[in-house]
Amino acid sequence: MSKIIFGFIGPPGSGKSTQGRLLAEALSCELVNIGAELRKTTNKELIRIMKAGELVPDSYVFEIIEDALERIGDNGFLVTDGFFRRASEVELLAKKQRGLHLQVGALFDLQASEGVVKERLTKRGRLDDDSDGIGARLAVFAREREGILGVAKDESINVIAINGEGTIDEIRDNVLSNLREYLDE
Repeated sequence: MSKIIFGFIGPPGSGKSTQGRLLAEALSCELVNIGAELRKTTNKELIRIMKAGELVPDSYVFEIIEDALERIGDNGFLVTDGFFRRASEVELLAKKQRGLHLQVGALFDLQASEGVVKERLTKRGRLDDDSDGIGARLAVFAREREGILGVAKDESINVIAINGEGTIDEIRDNVLSNLREYLDE
């Protein structure tokens, strides 16, 4: 076995963090939360970028991924939360896969309507969950999604569409049903 990475894409509020945590628990592996790691920064430029609702440069994000991959050693699973946010991240991962002894197990595409995600985000109440921040992040996701899916297809990454509007348990069960080969029954 080599290192196997799993990720989620979807609009803000579609459940990526929740489902990432649940998948990491099911696989008994590390979850690397890119957003939480980036929010620890004191870098003023990164703070400005994040407050504007934009995506931080790939180099910062990939450094977090590489550190997590180093921690899991030569064999194991890694679930990402906040990676696969733009096509360039997927391209960079594809280029470095062989050298990192890594394969992408699956990329889950959590699909949820704008109304559902706005309602969820409003209830969540994070600092960047005001109407301007939500609108900016939804626009970024809409702009990036097709490129992400295009690169994933070109790189033969298994993309699995998941209805992100069910209950947490329904979504989790749908995710896990697609990963039976990795789970201990």
